[in-house]
Amino acid sequence: MFNQTYKQISRYISRKDINEILKFSYSNFFTKFGVFILAMGFVFGLYAIGIGPTQGNWGETGNMVARILLDIVGPLVKISDGIFFLMLLAWVVIPYYNRGIAAVQGSLIGLVWCLTTFFSLCSLSTIALVIVQGWISFFIQLAIVLMYFCVSIYMWIMKIHTKETKIGTLKVTIVTLGVMLLINFVMIIYLVTCKHINFYFSLASALIVFYVLLIAIMFYQLDRTYKMIYIQKYNRQFRIAYKIPDKKWWFTAKRAAKHPRVYPPVEEGTKEPTPKEGNKHG
Repeated sequence: MFNQTYKQISRYISRKDINEILKFSYSNFFTKFGVFILAMGFVFGLYAIGIGPTQGNWGETGNMVARILLDIVGPLVKISDGIFFLMLLAWVVIPYYNRGIAAVQGSLIGLVWCLTTFFSLCSLSTIALVIVQGWISFFIQLAIVLMYFCVSIYMWIMKIHTKETKIGTLKVTIVTLGVMLLINFVMIIYLVTCKHINFYFSLASALIVFYVLLIAIMFYQLDRTYKMIYIQKYNRQFRIAYKIPDKKWWFTAKRAAKHPRVYPPVEEGTKEPTPKEGNKHG
């Protein structure tokens, strides 16, 4: 999957993807440090959401589920949240060398944020769903989410190999989301009218619906990261093909002057050396 040639991957990467690379601008240390301080709210917030619900008193059934989640999901939350923090710290400390590296680093941070959010929501959504709607509804909706996840993996792999599928990703997402919303709509009406459970508590049991959207966002970010890695890998070819000036790729003309010339190409008759073909990562 990561061994495609430039010719193969160029059919998959569009001008829109190149524009995403060019949006990354150089930020000085103090600007990045300010963003880092704000991002700490996400780090601690995701940790609290992921671990907090497992510490509460949810009754006999709820406490049993909480203990299982603490043993299974708890370590995943801690590990992913720790990686998220370290990547943000590295983003502040390590300078950007070019827009390709900046884009790859930014995309990876976004992907880890998606994974951390995915694990963090698991505790609250699972406990609320089991307590309020029961085990049957939980297993039915869990099966739907897992099927959607597996289908998303298949469709993404087909997509990166430029193979067509009978139904698009958007349609699969809409259908899955519609089924999940219908199930929860019926269950909430039943819980409120027949079991007289509080409406807001019943509504909280439908948090699992957000997993459909979260999985869709996660695969979008995974696809974006995949493209950014390849753009950086074959940056010389892409810079020539899309006419990206060296000073734009390296942020400034002064920094670009320290590296082999790529675009605009060296004019004939000048003494400036032409970049070697083997320099694909410059």
